[in-house]
Amino acid sequence: MIKKIQKERANAVQRYLAGESPESICAALGKTTRWLYKWVHGIPMMIQRGAKDIPGDRLQSLPYSC
Repeated sequence: MIKKIQKERANAVQRYLAGESPESICAALGKTTRWLYKWVHGIPMMIQRGAKDIPGDRLQSLPYSC
């Protein structure tokens, strides 16, 4: 289940970085734009800090901006 969620997040971020609109990505996935921006802005910050994997219990505390 966690792998599926991680793949969904990665796919959403890749689509965003490829230029697809946040609204169309979120509509297709049934998510909010806030959810998308959380991953677009949060994951690169975690990687810069040296995180190799993001544990599920820390997902709510990731830094992000909308």
